[in-house]
Amino acid sequence: MGTALRPDILLVVLDAARADRLGCYGRGAAVTPVLDRLAGQGLRFDQAIATSCWTLESVASLFTGLYPADHGAHFGSMRLSGDVDTLPAWLQRVGYRTIGVSANSAFVGRHTGLNRGFHRLEEVAPEIIPAGDQTGGAAGVLPLKDSAGRVVAAAEQLLRRAIGAPEPFFLYLHFVDTHLPYYPPERFARPFLDGIGAGAGELRKLSQDAAALFGGRLKVDRRGFDILGALYDGALSWMDAALGRVLELIAGSGRLHGLLSVVTADHGEHLGEQGMMDHAFSLSDTLVRVPLLVGWPGVIESGTVVADQVQPLDLFPSLVAGLEGPGQADSRFPDRRGLLPGDQAPPGRPWALAQYTEPVNAALRRRFPGEAIPGQSLAMVRGGGWKLVLGGDGSTLLHSLDEDPEEVCDVSRDHPQRLEELRRQLPQRMVPRPAGGGTAGPGTADPELEARLASLGYL
Repeated sequence: MGTALRPDILLVVLDAARADRLGCYGRGAAVTPVLDRLAGQGLRFDQAIATSCWTLESVASLFTGLYPADHGAHFGSMRLSGDVDTLPAWLQRVGYRTIGVSANSAFVGRHTGLNRGFHRLEEVAPEIIPAGDQTGGAAGVLPLKDSAGRVVAAAEQLLRRAIGAPEPFFLYLHFVDTHLPYYPPERFARPFLDGIGAGAGELRKLSQDAAALFGGRLKVDRRGFDILGALYDGALSWMDAALGRVLELIAGSGRLHGLLSVVTADHGEHLGEQGMMDHAFSLSDTLVRVPLLVGWPGVIESGTVVADQVQPLDLFPSLVAGLEGPGQADSRFPDRRGLLPGDQAPPGRPWALAQYTEPVNAALRRRFPGEAIPGQSLAMVRGGGWKLVLGGDGSTLLHSLDEDPEEVCDVSRDHPQRLEELRRQLPQRMVPRPAGGGTAGPGTADPELEARLASLGYL
């Protein structure tokens, strides 16, 4: 990157966006044309693995370059460790105007310490517009969750001020439209609903109550999951269009050329795999394999695809290497791997690690007292076509991703040497704790935060 070059930076997190639902990852051109164009003009990582299956742990890793065991932010603590540096704080120190918009302010904002280092981070709660409103959701029978529109409106205001300033900007955008519940606008949902022949009657009967499903009180058949998937694709398409509007705003300012843009997700989403929805109680590839796209006109060759396994937490160290030199990056992040062009660190991560430190099952415990509630701490090692998942109760699952991509069959008894090889890659500090059933709630007494958690289904 060179210490003299300080590009404007756009970092976008699409909450709960699965890699395999984007067109550039094989889904189809109609879903995400803006993201597909970014991939075609830049760099696409085929095997990007998040550090967790939910927002707080994963985004904290993205902002710190650390695994959850090291940054300390999880459902029990609900706050980033005070002595941990963040990407926005570092960028501010090296001369950037750091601005952002978070539509998941329960986990990415002042409540958790992830606002640290932003000159301004706008926290926008999604607005739910009732069904039947002329601007409402699918078929006029679902509400509309207005998140993408509010993110774009806030971003426009921030950009107008930042573009007029002499220093480069860092803009962070966090969209939540593909986070349950899926309530996209009719115009985005309709093509996908029509594609499976789903009408208003089926939409009225559809439940998106993940807690009831996990609590054993809701049954969803294959048809129900197909409709959920259509709504999900509509929400993804809406976010794609919203990102396009942001890029148009930057282009109109003349600062699109030279913009370093990074788009990823904090985690994926279950859409019927093994009878599940939402993104809890698992570290399956459905939840941890995420999109990772990098655009940088004039620096990255168009249409580049990286097959090596990577993790988005290496973005921060790679930026440090580019702006302050590899020596600074190596001393701060001794285990770092190269992610951006020009970074001389070894590319890719042969062993990707992920954690689910504290089971997020407070909503289940409150709604279904006395029931056997799922949930335990988990840790994962992934590499060489294999995946090992360890549970806090001592359970062990080994999957051959080549032969069993849906991760249904545990083959740990058939491959004891492979199991031990993967187990050795997991640092002791990341080994999951003995199962305690999870926390009854987050480590907070903040009424506003608890209200936002409840709106997302966590309480």
